[in-house]
Amino acid sequence: MPIVKFLFKRVLILSVVLAAASFVIFRNAAIPVGIIIGSLLSVYKVRLFSITLNVLKGNSKQASIMAAFQSVFTQALTLAVLATAAIFSLPLFFSAAAGLLATAAVIIINALTELIGITHNNWNNIDTHVYIKIEDTQDDGQNDENKI
Repeated sequence: MPIVKFLFKRVLILSVVLAAASFVIFRNAAIPVGIIIGSLLSVYKVRLFSITLNVLKGNSKQASIMAAFQSVFTQALTLAVLATAAIFSLPLFFSAAAGLLATAAVIIINALTELIGITHNNWNNIDTHVYIKIEDTQDDGQNDENKI
C-alpha cells in the first residue's frame, strides 16, 4: 500500500493549504470543512480501491462480488456526503466536491513535475501493478500470470 501513503501525504498537504487559503480569502468556515471532508473521502476511496485490487488477485467469484459491492459502496458514500453537504449549504457542497478532486489533482501535479524533471520521487518505482492469475484451459506452456 505504498501508493496510498504516497497519495495521502500529498493530498493532506494540498487540502490543508487550500483550506487555509480559502478561509483567509472567503472568511467562510464551511469551505475549509468541505475541502477537508472531500479530501479525506477521496483518499478513503483510493484506499478501498487498492484493497479491492489486492482482493481481486484471487480471481474468485467471491472477490468479484466484493469488488462490485465496494464500488457501489464508495459511490453511495460519495453521493451521501455530497447530498448532506448540499443540504447544509452551497459553499459546503462545492468545497466538498473540490475536495473529492484532490487526489486527481495530486496525481496530475506529480505527473507534470516528474515529466518536467522538477521532482524525482520515484513514482514509477512504486509497485502499482496488479497480477491476476488466469486459469489456462490449454496446456500450451505459456506463463499464466499476466501483468496489467
